Parts: sequence; structure tokens; C-alpha cells
Amino acid sequence: MVNESQPCPRDVFIDASVFRAINFNYSNPALETLVGLAADGGLQVYFTDISIEETKSLLLNTIDKAASTVTNIHKKARTNISVLQNIGDDRFRNLFEQIDPDPIENELLGQLESFIKDANAEIISTEKVSVKTVFDQYFTRKPPFGDGKKKSEFPDAFTLGALKNLSISKGVPIAIIAKDNDLKLACDDEPEFVHFEKIDAYIECLLIEVVEKVIENVNEAVEADIENIESLIGKEFEGLGFFLDDEWGEVVEVIVNGVEILEHNVVQLPTDKVQLSIIASIDFTAEVIYDDMNTASYDSEDKVLIPHQTIQDALDRTIDADIDLTIDMPSNMSVVVQKIIINGESDIKITVDTDYP
Repeated sequence: MVNESQPCPRDVFIDASVFRAINFNYSNPALETLVGLAADGGLQVYFTDISIEETKSLLLNTIDKAASTVTNIHKKARTNISVLQNIGDDRFRNLFEQIDPDPIENELLGQLESFIKDANAEIISTEKVSVKTVFDQYFTRKPPFGDGKKKSEFPDAFTLGALKNLSISKGVPIAIIAKDNDLKLACDDEPEFVHFEKIDAYIECLLIEVVEKVIENVNEAVEADIENIESLIGKEFEGLGFFLDDEWGEVVEVIVNGVEILEHNVVQLPTDKVQLSIIASIDFTAEVIYDDMNTASYDSEDKVLIPHQTIQDALDRTIDADIDLTIDMPSNMSVVVQKIIINGESDIKITVDTDYP
């Protein structure tokens, strides 16, 4: 957290690692707030030519992994669901179609370009960064290179060099939002930089300077009503979708045993609603049923293993969940919850074998 003697910079750089951490979701509440502030002239977003290419590369790698995963699922499931091809309409056609990554790449790269435009972001060149200075950092093992003299950190070194030049020319510090630990260490050595690990931490820093007392009241109200909020999160969690990751079966029922809010940050503060980003530890028991492959016999005609029995089990699990919480502006320390979104409403993966990768 930035203290009063070191206010939140209004010039901000967002590293590629941040976009990967939020799964390239530009509707992330904290990111939307940042775009709104930038559009209103409240701050200036920067990228470098190198960081843009790094972000695109991470996005394309993520798409490739997703496409490969879907392909593997198709291969695994096709034998067991082939009978569905006999249905006369198109309800199950997508289950048997291969994924084409090209239109997906075009759409998601377009979303990135739209974000850059909406945020009025400026892309600065790294051409004038001193090559000698960067190699001095490398050979003396200074951040972002570190003890390992990691050659993969050269792009970050040139990006930081360009941002440092920008900071010096403008006479203002630059906020560096990055989950990369090497970038954090580099920021610690440079007075021109103020590091934030997450966008919501940076947004909260800005909001505190503008509405410090309001946020203080919100956080106090949340703390005062935290048991009720944790209970509501538990009920919402039980209503999510769940699936087994390492066995062929289903999750019959999930019962939450306890919820502990580990962290909460205010990320949106309109006039009558408050958006909070929460990390909560959720302890739950999942009633599951899945095929017992130890009882399977081999069908030589279809070339598949056919299990003859199933296993029913109760699995005790704990996950740390990312939660978007919308509440009414607190009045008299009373919190009225309007909406809870857990893990972006994605289905929750449960593994039977805790050693499963």
C-alpha cells in the first residue's frame, strides 16, 4: 500500500503478467474502473512496444493450450458419446467438431486492441534505451535479471529502461502493475517506480486518495458483517457447477463447511453501489460418483474399457476463490448484498486424486 508521502502515480504501466492473471478478461471490474478513469483523463496508461508483443504472445500461447485441451477432451470423450451422432438435429454437433483457433485468435486479439484504444493507452518505444545499461544490469545480476542472469528478462529490462526515461522526462513516478517477481524487485531499486501486484490494489490506492473516508466506512461495514457475507458466499458456492477433473463421473452434491474471507478490496465505488474484490478460502465436502476402472473389462470390438461398478465418495476440499461482491452503499454499518460472482461463475474443478497434476 502506498502511504501519504508517496501518492498513487497517475501514470501507470500494466505488465503482460497482469493480463494473464485475469485470464485476458477485459470486463474485470478493476480493469473497467481503470479504463473509466483513463477515459476521463484521471490517469495515463502506458505500454511499451515490447510489452505489447509479450502480451500478444502470452495470449496466443493461452489460446493454443485451450485449443489443445479441447482437442484432448474430444478424443477422450468421442468413444463414449458417439451414439449422440445418431440424433437427427444439431444439438450435439459441437461435441464432435474440432476447434479452429484462428477466429478465436482474431477475436481475442481484437479485444486487446479495443482495450488499448478504450484506455487511451500510449505505446512508448524502447529504441532509445541504453543497451550498455541493460547489459550492465545483466552482468552485475541486478533486477530484473537476478542471480540466475535470466536471459528471458531482457524484454523486461528494456521496458523498464523506457519507463524510467519516461518518468525522468515527465518528473513523475510511474506505477508498475506486475505479478512478475523480477519486475517487483527491479521496482524496489528504482525511486521512479511504485509497484503494485494487482490492478485492484492500484485502483484501491487511487480511490483511497479520492474517497478515503468512504472506503474506510465500507471496509468497516464489511468487517462488522463478515460472518453474514461469508454465509452468503457459501450458499452461492453450493449453487455453482462442479465437475471431476481426473475421473469419469459427476459431482452429486456440494456442502460448504466454512468460508473465511482472506482479503477484500474496493474496486468500484459509484454513488449507491460498491464493488469489492474478495479472496476467500472455502472449505467444502463434495459427494461424488465415478467409474471404478479397477472393475473394467476391455471391449475388443469397440476398443474401450467398460467399468462394471462405480465408486461413491465424500471428498473434503478447500479452495481459494476470487469473488466479485456488489453491495449497497453501507448505511449505519449495515451491508446489503446485491450480487455475488465466484470465480467468474466458472464451473469448479474437483480432483479425486489430490496428487493428480
